[in-house]
Amino acid sequence: MAHQLRVVLYDIRVEALQYQAKHGVTELRRCPHCNLIWTKVEGCNGTTTCGSRPSSLEVRSSDFVEMGKFMFRWIEGTLRISKLANKRASDTRKSDNNVGCGKSINWTEMPPVSVPPEFNETVRVCTNDVKLLPREASGFSDNLLRKINIATNKLVVQSSSRQ
Repeated sequence: MAHQLRVVLYDIRVEALQYQAKHGVTELRRCPHCNLIWTKVEGCNGTTTCGSRPSSLEVRSSDFVEMGKFMFRWIEGTLRISKLANKRASDTRKSDNNVGCGKSINWTEMPPVSVPPEFNETVRVCTNDVKLLPREASGFSDNLLRKINIATNKLVVQSSSRQ
């Protein structure tokens, strides 16, 4: 079982690194007024305002724009899962946290800044940081698996239409 979990963890880490590798930061520029460093993630090379944020939420897949709220309860030895609400991720973002100086800037006129080498660093994926249970705890895993199997057989899924 531990080997299977390591394989799953490895796959998850590889997938997460793929998203990180597509961060899109290939060119950075410095605001000539306040010296903050920016990357352009959308729009043209023309005039904008220092501190302006992207006009929409970047969604790599429509599968990841809805969130759910659940409640998990043990009732008389049975795990009950109740879905309480759904919420879609916001499609717009506001820059009301006062980042940037608010002055007019032009991307092509802003001085370029070197991308830090750690942004392009290759990371070796491994699971060596995950410790296995000591031998004296091996009974715990078997006991836990037995209890999970019993609970799974009694599993009752409840759905609530509350939003």
